Amino acid sequence: MRQVIAAVAIVLSLATAALCTTVQDSREIFRLRVENSAGGRVQVSIDSGVTYKTVGAVSRPASRTMKGFAASSYTPNRTVAATAVHGIRVKTCTRNGDPMTISLVSSEFVTIPEGYGGYIAYDSGIYTDIPTGTSIFRNFAPFVGNPARLEVGGKLVDFPQNWQPKSGDVIVITAMLPKPYLKQVIFENHVGGAITATYDDGTEKAIGKVLTRLEGVGRFDATSYTGEGLINTNHGGVITVSTAAIAETNLLEGAGYERRGGFQIQPSEHFKTQIPMPQTMAVAPIMGEHHFEGWTPLFSGYIGLAFDPKNPDNSMRAEMGFADGSWQPMPDVLGKEDDIFRRLRVTRIRLLFPRYSAERLAESLENAAARPRGRTVKGFVKLQPGTSVDAGAMVLFIIDGQVKGITNQSPYRLVWNTSDVSNGQHEVEIRINDSFGTTIRSEKRRIVVWNPN
Repeated sequence: MRQVIAAVAIVLSLATAALCTTVQDSREIFRLRVENSAGGRVQVSIDSGVTYKTVGAVSRPASRTMKGFAASSYTPNRTVAATAVHGIRVKTCTRNGDPMTISLVSSEFVTIPEGYGGYIAYDSGIYTDIPTGTSIFRNFAPFVGNPARLEVGGKLVDFPQNWQPKSGDVIVITAMLPKPYLKQVIFENHVGGAITATYDDGTEKAIGKVLTRLEGVGRFDATSYTGEGLINTNHGGVITVSTAAIAETNLLEGAGYERRGGFQIQPSEHFKTQIPMPQTMAVAPIMGEHHFEGWTPLFSGYIGLAFDPKNPDNSMRAEMGFADGSWQPMPDVLGKEDDIFRRLRVTRIRLLFPRYSAERLAESLENAAARPRGRTVKGFVKLQPGTSVDAGAMVLFIIDGQVKGITNQSPYRLVWNTSDVSNGQHEVEIRINDSFGTTIRSEKRRIVVWNPN
C-alpha cells in the first residue's frame, strides 16, 4: 500500500518536536558496522566495538544520499529513521528542509517486488546479501532514534552536512536499550480507549488514547518474511505488525499466491496524511502537549524486531485480547480482510517486549555469523504451489526424492517440519497431477535449511 506524501506544514512542525525524543538513560547492547564497498563486510559487535563478527556482505554500495520517506522528518539527524525486516533507514542530515537518508537493504529487496508500496532506496541503498527477517534485519536490528556515525581512523564522527557516501566509507550504528525498558503496552481497541505502558521497574503509565478502532488486516510489504504477531516495521510514523507466517517460496512478494498480511498503529498527525484504512489504529497523547510522531516509547527508542522461536520472552510480539480478559496469539491472516478483528471481537491489542540478555545476544550472534549465505528457512515451513491449481488436481510434495504429502484440497499446502532434516541444502518438488495422475507441471526449489541449536 503506497503511502500518501505528508503535507509539508505538518512535516515541518513535527520535525522540531522529534529532536526531543532521544532516550537519555540507556545502555549499549550491540552495534552494527557496515563497509560501504562491493564485498564490504556487515558486522556486529556485542562488546562496544572491541570485537566484531561478520554476518554478511555488501553486494552493492550506496553512492549518494536521497530525500527520505515523509516520516523520516520526525526523527533527529544522524539517527536511525526506520527499522524493518527488509530495510534500515538512516537519516544523515536535513538539507533545504528535506530529510536525507541512506538505507541498508535485505537481499530479497535488492530487486523491487511487484506491487511494492514502500520506500525505494535506489542509489542511496547499501544492498546486502543478508536475507529479509534475519540478523541485522531481526535480532540485531537497531531502534528508531539510535545514533549512526561514520568510522574515520578508528573513531566515530558525525556525518558532515553535505556528506555523500563513497566506496570505503564505514557506517556504525549503536543500538541503545532504554532504562527502564518496557514490559508491555496495551491498546484498548475502541475510540477513546486508553494506551497503558508497563515498565520493567513495575511503573504503569497511561501514555495515550486510541482515536480509531483497528478492524482489519491488509497487504503490507515484507510481512511474508516476518511471522504472525511479530514486528515488521517501526519508524516515527508507524508500527506495522505482521499477521502472516514466514512463507517459503523463491518468488518475490507480489508473485504467486498472496503471502502478506498485517496491520498498523499510526500517530494521529501522520495518520491524517494517509488514506484511511480499517487496517490502521490511530493514536494520540492524552493531553495533546506534544505529537506522538517520532516520540518514545511507541515511535522511537523502544521497539525492535527481536524473535526467538524457542522462547517468546525473547521476542518482540503482539497479541490480541478479548472481553473476558484472555489473550491469544495473532492469527495467520493473509490478504485484505477489512473486518477480521471486528468479527473476532478483539477488544485489546498488546505489545510484549523482549528480554535482552548478554547470553541471548551472544547466542544470536554466533548463529548469525555461522549462517549460510543466502535465503534460509527454519522450523515449520508452509509449502504451496506458486500458481493456481485447478479443481480436482492432486498436489504432491516431494522432499529429497521422497513424497512427504499429497492433497487434492485447497489451499494445497503442506506444513514441513524442517527440524526433521539436516541443516544444508534440500530439493523440494511440488508436483501437480490431473485427476488421471498425469503430471501437469512441476515446481522445483532448492531450499537451505538452517535450524540453529
